[in-house]
Amino acid sequence: HELTGNWFWWCRNTCTPEEFKQLWRFTVNYLKHKKNLHNLIYLYNTDVVADEADYLERYPGDDVVDMLTLDMYQKDNRPRKEQIEAGRRQLSILCDIAEKRNKPAALAEAGYEGIPDAKWWTHTFFPVIDGFPLSYALFWRNAGYVESMKKMHYYVPYPGQISAANFKKLYKNRRLLFEKKARKINLYQ
Repeated sequence: HELTGNWFWWCRNTCTPEEFKQLWRFTVNYLKHKKNLHNLIYLYNTDVVADEADYLERYPGDDVVDMLTLDMYQKDNRPRKEQIEAGRRQLSILCDIAEKRNKPAALAEAGYEGIPDAKWWTHTFFPVIDGFPLSYALFWRNAGYVESMKKMHYYVPYPGQISAANFKKLYKNRRLLFEKKARKINLYQ
């Protein structure tokens, strides 16, 4: 999870690429062979990366990775065009690698905290993902008021939130498949 960051004990600031690969392989081996768990999907997940080499620096191998993902958050108020270009660059890197390795690609986490842009869903998020073969996009949590942060902490609108109507517009996009539609077509059967 976000292994290219510097905020978890497994991130790039705490171990070498080789140590990370050894840890990954140890973990997969332990879960499969010691705990007899064969129903897990192993996702290789990064935060923002510069290029393919940066994404793959700690990649442990195709034999121990099932899916390639990244986390992509809007963290500032740069102009919409810049946000879209930056997001599409990240997805281009991800999807190119996934295609070469015959792995599915996804946005493991995404969002814009507080969603202060009333049209963010259809004018920023959708233009970023449009045309990319993503298996899914998962938005981070709605935690409500977080005392330690002294603010509301959410990534999907609630009724009355400034972007709620635009989220409903995104939901109606025929090119996207939300949970209810997936269930209706028996996607998981």
